[in-house]
Amino acid sequence: MTPILGELALVGNDVVDLGDPDNRESFARPGYVERVCTLAERRVLEAAQDPERLFWCFFAAKEAAYKLLVKLGEEPGLSHKRIEVAGDLGSSRYDDREIALRVGHAEGWVHALASVGPADPRFEVSELGEHARASAAGRELLCRMAAEVLGVSGAELSVERRPSPASYDGFEPPRLCDRGVPTGLDVSLSHDGRYVAAALAGRRG
Repeated sequence: MTPILGELALVGNDVVDLGDPDNRESFARPGYVERVCTLAERRVLEAAQDPERLFWCFFAAKEAAYKLLVKLGEEPGLSHKRIEVAGDLGSSRYDDREIALRVGHAEGWVHALASVGPADPRFEVSELGEHARASAAGRELLCRMAAEVLGVSGAELSVERRPSPASYDGFEPPRLCDRGVPTGLDVSLSHDGRYVAAALAGRRG
């Protein structure tokens, strides 16, 4: 098993709302855990004090790794079970590739950050306002974070997604632009239930 090496700084991130009724229902649905988790992961879950929370840590880690793998040209239809997460949540494995992970959680959410490359990625999780739209709130969060890194006004930044027929949702991963010009930061967005999350890595140029 070898890490993904090189000068690329890439990130993928995912947040899960632990209080979302759909998520609670999914975890309780017969066969759902088996469809998502490998045998080794299920054995870790069986010994866990809070298997539901740990399951969603595994799930978020797989989603974050998937978003990163898509940027490396992997197939859009990649299944959850093809990505195996270490029991300590510090890394994930896909074929012979190893991807670093940071998994954190609070009372209402779990979050996973997958990364490769030399940069130290940043991330943030935020609770949605009462009438906020998740997609817009996530972009605003990302632009605010990036403005601090780049030393520019957040109003000059935008998040763009170009069409891609080969992608599972018809678009390429998001990219951050400064007045229409790509910034050189790699970015990732996520939202679920009451929460949005954003991550970025790299430097301008």
